[in-house]
Amino acid sequence: MMNRKRRDTFVQRWRSFQRVIPDTSQPLHTGSYIPQSVCSLLPESEVSRGTGKTTWLKGGHDAELEWCLVFPTFLSAIDITPATRCKLQGSIRERRLESETPAQRDRLHGMSDQSVLALGHCDQVENIGGINVSMRDIVFDRVRAGMCLLYPKENMQEEVKRTVTSSILARIPLIECIQKLQEMIHTSVKGDTSIVRVSAGWNQGSYLQERWLKYQSALTAIRGVHYSDITKCHIQYRLVTDIIERREYIQRGAAASLSVVSSSGDCVGKARLEVS
Repeated sequence: MMNRKRRDTFVQRWRSFQRVIPDTSQPLHTGSYIPQSVCSLLPESEVSRGTGKTTWLKGGHDAELEWCLVFPTFLSAIDITPATRCKLQGSIRERRLESETPAQRDRLHGMSDQSVLALGHCDQVENIGGINVSMRDIVFDRVRAGMCLLYPKENMQEEVKRTVTSSILARIPLIECIQKLQEMIHTSVKGDTSIVRVSAGWNQGSYLQERWLKYQSALTAIRGVHYSDITKCHIQYRLVTDIIERREYIQRGAAASLSVVSSSGDCVGKARLEVS
């Protein structure tokens, strides 16, 4: 059994998730979305399990929180319905900041950002851990899990802490989106896999997403134009430039650490992204 003091720590951490994470996501309606903007297939070539390693780039690295659905077999062989079951697990999504700038994007075109899937307590590749759920559980917000990401910044001023809950998944047309992805697999547009990552609007916990609206407002005021006239690439370039100049990326030689906590306070997954 889990030590009581340790369990109480997890329960306190879970309660803090509920207090600090506001539900700011907007509902998405079937027919008004692009499947890849809600969820996407995660091929094995882009997945590290438990621990991921990356070589430091001049522009630095950021990390995002990412929910993943792990199915028992390839997606092409599954009938996706509200009763379909899978494991809900968290992952760290690496963001190479240097590749965000247009001049460097071509040079780094062959390098893809990796996802580090959390593992259960045994730390074995085959032990995904996570929470056994149905599609219905996720859509109706019955899971109540949380993720916490920590890493030291290169400027050594403070440690970054980001949290997000599974409640953000309840407001998206998850079943319909996965069915659309299945169609792409069946028509050979996409390769088959058993892992689906879910992108729930602006709640992934990255530096870029946390500050997007702030920078959009600032650029709008400086240029004296309507916010719709400020393009995504302008905001993104300004954000990445500021992160690099302030050295607010993951410290070289350090790691971003993820813990996934269930509603009962149990730790159901851990992952690390090491930057060497």
